[in-house]
Amino acid sequence: MKRNRSIQATLVVGLVGALALLCILIGITTYRMVRRGLVGEFDYALLSKARAIASLVQIKANGELEFDFSGEAMREFSFRHPQEYFEIRYLDGQVLEKSESLGDHELPQIVNDKPTFLDVPLPDGQSGRAVCLTFHPAWDHEDEEETRSHQEMPEEVAPTSVTLSITLARERGTLDQRLNATLGALAVGNVLLIVAAVGVVVGVVRWALRPLHSLAAFAESVTAEKLNLRISATGLPEELVPVAQRLNDLLKRLQDAFERERRYSTDVAHELRTPLAEIRTSLEVGLLVPEDHSALRGGAQEALEAVKQAEELVSTLLWLARCEKEATLESLEAVSFVAAWEAIRESIEKQAEKRCIELAVAMDSEATVPARPSLLVACLRNIIENAVEYTPDKCKVEIAAGIEDGLAYCRVRNPAPHLTDEDVERLFEPFWRKDTSRSDRTHSGLGLTITRSLCKLMGLSVTAKLDPDGWLAISICPQRARP
Repeated sequence: MKRNRSIQATLVVGLVGALALLCILIGITTYRMVRRGLVGEFDYALLSKARAIASLVQIKANGELEFDFSGEAMREFSFRHPQEYFEIRYLDGQVLEKSESLGDHELPQIVNDKPTFLDVPLPDGQSGRAVCLTFHPAWDHEDEEETRSHQEMPEEVAPTSVTLSITLARERGTLDQRLNATLGALAVGNVLLIVAAVGVVVGVVRWALRPLHSLAAFAESVTAEKLNLRISATGLPEELVPVAQRLNDLLKRLQDAFERERRYSTDVAHELRTPLAEIRTSLEVGLLVPEDHSALRGGAQEALEAVKQAEELVSTLLWLARCEKEATLESLEAVSFVAAWEAIRESIEKQAEKRCIELAVAMDSEATVPARPSLLVACLRNIIENAVEYTPDKCKVEIAAGIEDGLAYCRVRNPAPHLTDEDVERLFEPFWRKDTSRSDRTHSGLGLTITRSLCKLMGLSVTAKLDPDGWLAISICPQRARP
């Protein structure tokens, strides 16, 4: 089984990896900058010394070259203590002068307008660094005769016509030591920094994920008996507040669903208890006087009516359960609300007339919805009969159908002075009645529940709303929009 990814591990690996890469890049950049500075300092000293030695080469008045070099003053070039090496050549490669430390060896010659630095092996086998540059020897002005000779010299023997090259090399062990020490310090520092970063990142990530662990622990503690618990958004990170709100909404829906199921079980028990009590009473009365056949027959008749009532109730409940499992019906047709109203108009008008209820009907014949004609008629019958039944005497019931925003709707409004917003939310629950005593045996409290199930099967939506003026409005329309 594939293991789920851990947020903590992902964050730790990602952050540590990014920090490690950043440390390495900073270390490389720092080392290159330090190396450039140290090598530049080393090269500058090498070039300065090469130019100083080159300045010792002078042209005499007779055109000869003179190299005024003292080995005693510069012992680093001696044969016994070789540390540095130089070699002066003509451009054709002929050696003019070289240091004793060089012996029979030679240094590379590079003719270029600018000084050239390069790494070279030294005669003693060590690694060295050299500079190659070209120069023009200066005239020796100490002797006036030579100076006059210089003024009278032809152009072909002028100092600018003499070009030499000098190569100066020295061991680079001290430079390499400093570079290696810098590199080692940066490497050790980076390793320590990465190790410290691992500890810091792990600690910070664990601390940052504590609210998430608390949220998981809360979710684990929720049971069917503790659906009233809610997550407090106080102290939660901003990113987890929406999650907490959604979980609270989910818990509320679950709590409402469980409460509806409990009420449903209680209501079913109440509805079935009455017919069963009637059956028992009828049978007991009939058995008190076995010789009275008419009493037995009357008790049996009453028991039969109670059984039919209980059977009808159970059948309705089974039908509702099947409706809840089924998806939307297919093969629907366009049905007009006017046609559905005409199918029930006569019976509704008779019911309204008994209680002096005024019916205000305003229907647009163009208002049609996809439905089954018989099912839409049943929905309208349940809604309008419910409105006429519970409207106070000598009041008005409004029945309207039309089109809003391109969608058909049918709306039934009636005065409901005793209903509250909480009552409206439970209006479509099975067996719900405002009269908690359930003294009225002519209604089971399933009419609007059946209407909701039928509308759901046809892809329609039925909603109830209590207007500010105390009128209840129940509407049927397609599920895409609600007027």
